Amino acid sequence: MKEAKLGEILERMTDFEIPFEEISVKESLIEDIREKGIKVPIEFLCKGDGHLKIKHGVHRLVAAIRLQLNTIPVVIINEKEGD
Repeated sequence: MKEAKLGEILERMTDFEIPFEEISVKESLIEDIREKGIKVPIEFLCKGDGHLKIKHGVHRLVAAIRLQLNTIPVVIINEKEGD
């Protein structure tokens, strides 16, 4: 697990067609992250071209965006390892 800049993660994300604004996130999750931070890292697959595809943690990611966090805990798995 490592910390990554949220903006850099979002720039590298591909294959996500739903606008983040349209994803429903429980207010309790947002408040928990506001108070305690993200405890379970968000998982991404890294494609051969360097782009990221989210594997687990969409709601945590959306909460981080809404809270305008600078960094988030991530696990990035090379696509070949994730198969």
